[in-house]
Amino acid sequence: MRIDPYIKEQLSPLFSEVKPPDVAILGGIEVEHTIKKCSDNYSIETFIGGNGTRTALELKGLGIVPSILAFLGQDEFLNMVLNFFDSRNISVRWTPNNLKTQRRLTFTDTGEVILQRNDYIITINPIFIEEFIYNVKAVLVNVERWNVDIIDFLSYEKKMTFVHADLDIIDSFSFSCKVLFIKSNDIPKALETASKANYESLIIFNADGIYFDGLTIKPDVCSKEYRDQAVSVYEAVFIEAVLHSMSYAQAHDYAFRYFAYVLANGSKIENI
Repeated sequence: MRIDPYIKEQLSPLFSEVKPPDVAILGGIEVEHTIKKCSDNYSIETFIGGNGTRTALELKGLGIVPSILAFLGQDEFLNMVLNFFDSRNISVRWTPNNLKTQRRLTFTDTGEVILQRNDYIITINPIFIEEFIYNVKAVLVNVERWNVDIIDFLSYEKKMTFVHADLDIIDSFSFSCKVLFIKSNDIPKALETASKANYESLIIFNADGIYFDGLTIKPDVCSKEYRDQAVSVYEAVFIEAVLHSMSYAQAHDYAFRYFAYVLANGSKIENI
């Protein structure tokens, strides 16, 4: 089967990795805008975020080599996204989605979050995915419309598959994976949604803490400001622990310590 030259170019370098990645990450790149109110004025900070971005950075801090595959918008932020990963020596394979890269707006004075979703449906040839994951030890899928149907293919390829599902982005799915991470403040809704999937371990990030093995474990400090960072740190540490043959319970205990620390301090892994 021949690969379309245009797509191959956009996804390059598929065959030229100096060191094969340890973890492949599908999706999870967002352009985030933080809007702060100062007296009668507003300031806007724009940065590259999303769970895929944050988890890739944290995995790299742990010595795990990540690589990301994403559909990006050919918009005013495209170069910013590509330069961000290039400056951190993280490989990104991308192809245009004909829309805009997903955006997230956070108003710090009210706590309101507005997610500008891109519910595009794109068909991707499995051969691209097969090449992308060929040498990796594990795959983290940040569920979006374009990649939700790929998850069962990853299980078929016998890859250790971790799935991050934010119920603000996608609220219905059915697939098989090793570990299912769900971000939702509504635990009953998350459990109902998860009931249609097959998994070995379910972890729910909610407003109070982390639901694991039927119990919600609450950290001493539960800051909303650092919650997204803490979730990504938890997932990175959890994945690293499982790759080093820890049980899910051991990985959870290990990762929870980092989760609680980041909630309280906002520090990244390398500063702990």
